[in-house]
Amino acid sequence: MAWDEKRQQAPPAPTPAIAPEGVHADLDLAGVYREAGLFAGDLEAAERVEKMLHELPANLPPEMQKQIVLAALNCSGLDPAAIRSTFVRKQQALSNYATAARADSIRLEAADRARIQEMWAETIRLEQAIEKRGCDLVALEIAVKTHADTAGQLMMLLPPAQKVS
Repeated sequence: MAWDEKRQQAPPAPTPAIAPEGVHADLDLAGVYREAGLFAGDLEAAERVEKMLHELPANLPPEMQKQIVLAALNCSGLDPAAIRSTFVRKQQALSNYATAARADSIRLEAADRARIQEMWAETIRLEQAIEKRGCDLVALEIAVKTHADTAGQLMMLLPPAQKVS
């Protein structure tokens, strides 16, 4: 297949994945959670609990933090088991996202490296073609000169041609 044909072919369509193509520094948490099937209401309840934990004094013993959070959940009518399940699903969604992003990155790197190898092979083939054309041109020029020299020597041996009137 010619270089231009390879270059003009579109790459195969990527298979759908939770992660975007390649590795991106920005993380769309809402998109990751949505892809994982987490509902907005569950996420909002989990975010409230997360915010509550961040607002607690850092020096509170873990057992006291737990009691405060459980009391707050009971007062707001939230099921601690459901909140825990949401956090587990969030962690799994993030883990799946990272795994898919890693797999995409590895696949893209392999494809890029294969393409580089193809390009190097094509570069070598083109360099060889250029070199061969140069050698062929030199051989042609030598052959032309040899025939021209032979014709010149023969012309010197022969009498001049008569002009026809």
